Amino acid sequence: MTYKSIGYESFGEPREVLEIRARERSPLKYAQLRVQMLLAPVNPSDLIPVTGAYRHRTPLPAIAGYEGVGLVLEVGPGLSSDLLGKRVLPLEGEGTWQEEVVCEADYAVMIPDELDDLSASQLYINPLTAYLLVNEVFQLQPGKKLAVTAGASAIGKCFAQLAKTMGFDYYAIVRNSSHDKELYELGAKAVLTDAKGLQFDAVVDCVGGEVGTSLAKQVKSGGHFQALGLLSGEQVDWAEISELPIKQGLFHLRYWLAKHSPEAFQEKMADIIGLVQKGELVINQDVRVLPFTDIKQALASDEKGKMILDFRN
Repeated sequence: MTYKSIGYESFGEPREVLEIRARERSPLKYAQLRVQMLLAPVNPSDLIPVTGAYRHRTPLPAIAGYEGVGLVLEVGPGLSSDLLGKRVLPLEGEGTWQEEVVCEADYAVMIPDELDDLSASQLYINPLTAYLLVNEVFQLQPGKKLAVTAGASAIGKCFAQLAKTMGFDYYAIVRNSSHDKELYELGAKAVLTDAKGLQFDAVVDCVGGEVGTSLAKQVKSGGHFQALGLLSGEQVDWAEISELPIKQGLFHLRYWLAKHSPEAFQEKMADIIGLVQKGELVINQDVRVLPFTDIKQALASDEKGKMILDFRN
């Protein structure tokens, strides 16, 4: 039996190299799940590997997509049939941009009935990254100052809400003021197009290049700078940043996962789900849901905003 997937056999512009192809279904191994995908977001972190930015650790051919929600279609040896039909996030397995995903049961996150599919599909990349940074990497206390570039992005909105819950001050660094009202309502202390003259206890840079390099210089001595994305397409000047009296690094969920047990991962995801259930973390609903077969046209269009791929039809 075959099913469709969105993958790439060479690196390049996603709209040019991503292709929809048929794959043959293979037998499940011990403790594996086969998940029928429902929805899968399109994040910058999904597209950057397609360009070849991480070619040293991206074997080809590859399936795109890091997160999404689906229904358990089949269970492998060693697993209970009670899992059939349950909604899960099939993480740390194959790419999620396909009709069916195989993953290890240890990394399948169970979704409570009260969470809608749109929220569930976006629970992993941005919420977990923000949660780990503020709690484990920065250990932010009330009154501490965190600045984030691309501060109105999906992950920026996660930081704003965590600031309201945890009491630290969130400074959203943005290109324009179109999202000011929303960010302040979510929990931002300030929304800035220019942060010159300010100092921060921690900085998360999603842009790279000169923007990130300049902001690193505004981290207090002993503070933290974490690079998270490359929206500019350029790396920060690590040689210059390494001379600063601050802690610095590049954050990837895959590195965190490699150092922690599946139980620790499930515990953190339970924390995220708990915040959503309490209304302390509202997942972005301002999205465009489109058939996964339209991926190339969608990436080539000028429309802005978050996209969610629909595998339900």
